[in-house]
Amino acid sequence: AAAGVKTVIDFRKPSDGLEAQQQTVDELGLNYVNIPVGKEIPAAEVHQQFAEAFAETANDKVLLHCRSGNRVGMMWSMYQISQGIEAEQAIAEGRAMGMKPKFEEAVRATL
Repeated sequence: AAAGVKTVIDFRKPSDGLEAQQQTVDELGLNYVNIPVGKEIPAAEVHQQFAEAFAETANDKVLLHCRSGNRVGMMWSMYQISQGIEAEQAIAEGRAMGMKPKFEEAVRATL
């Protein structure tokens, strides 16, 4: 909140224990969005849900969050590609966010 973040988009599953973080985000007056993502490339509906949630943030600062950055990097790469960003640039950004080789291979396979 002190850094200007207005929305937290969390890619963890409910089984990862989201309640405490969601409560803290709510107490800070931030928007909390949970889009559960597992160990595989999610269905198109999940990507659409992220695109819609991200679009709703307008120009606000958004914190994309998971446990390790792996899901964040994958989702960001896929989103960037869907927005017309060149695949290698999008994948490099995803890698910088924590995307691991398994998801990178899966992203490339979906191209």
